[in-house]
Amino acid sequence: MNQKPPRGASGGFVGLQTGIALCNVFRMSTVELIAQKTRALPAELQQEALHYVDYLLTRQAEITEAREWPRFSAEQLATQYAPGDAIYDQD
Repeated sequence: MNQKPPRGASGGFVGLQTGIALCNVFRMSTVELIAQKTRALPAELQQEALHYVDYLLTRQAEITEAREWPRFSAEQLATQYAPGDAIYDQD
């Protein structure tokens, strides 16, 4: 009944090796994981990944700009008109 845990090819405990590997992965930041995985890709796929990152950055900039336009318009209108200039009632 006193069985020893299984050992890997290097003689270490299999479960312990897996746990340490997972622990190292969780300690890495997302940027580090991306860098590590892209290094394993061939140059052509690295270029494709770079294009995708550029696409994501462009999309993020467009979303940010779309959110800024209504605020900008409201600020411009506020400088052009005073509350007394309204031609409607607050009813």
